[in-house]
Amino acid sequence: FGRAGADVQDDPWATSQGTRRRKLNAQQLTACLSSSKSGKELKDLFSQFKAQLDRIHLVTLLHRCGSLSLPVARNAWVLEVASLLAYELGKVTSSKGKRWSHTVTSREVCNALWALGKLSLCSEAPLLDLLRAR
Repeated sequence: FGRAGADVQDDPWATSQGTRRRKLNAQQLTACLSSSKSGKELKDLFSQFKAQLDRIHLVTLLHRCGSLSLPVARNAWVLEVASLLAYELGKVTSSKGKRWSHTVTSREVCNALWALGKLSLCSEAPLLDLLRAR
């Protein structure tokens, strides 16, 4: 994020003065998470925007961590992402009963399951239990 030489219009982090913004809308945040090139970028985004992350952001973040094959032993914050995702999915389940069909998409479930497997986080039982309920 904040790539050198990026055009101000193309970089949601940039302002006309070249400094970083502190606020991103949901679409910009998703784009930043999806295009992050390193674990450090993802960790920085997670740290800065943790309070703003919704279920879609958390799935995107977990999936990107899997795509980058981050070693969880050196990136303990990834476990917090999985825990927050379990919490968000639990809120959907408790408010909608066992029916997620109109809120949680099959793609979100598949992306989260793939990332858990890729990151060898199959022991994240609360999240797996919620995904199985889907």
